[in-house]
Amino acid sequence: GLFMAVVGWALSPYFLTLMNTDEVLLPLSTLYMRIYFLGAPASLLYNFGFSIMRTLGDTRRPLIYMCIAGVTNILLNLFLVIVCDLGVAGVAIATPALSY
Repeated sequence: GLFMAVVGWALSPYFLTLMNTDEVLLPLSTLYMRIYFLGAPASLLYNFGFSIMRTLGDTRRPLIYMCIAGVTNILLNLFLVIVCDLGVAGVAIATPALSY
């Protein structure tokens, strides 16, 4: 996860350039991707834990947690964008750990 965070942080502008991201959108897109990649360790841990639970036959709790995480992600996005006025950074902060 840490490797993904470092590589993603460093190469975000390069990845976006490869995808032909419009020059006007490049700064905000880079900001979003860098914050998103910083959440890679948390998301990998989340996925690893839920994979273990599913392997052991517990599929109900991961589903409940995913539903709670989805609703929390939506509410946190709204709070960070509307109330805190963080824009793209607010959405990026809310996304990595809560949306998987």
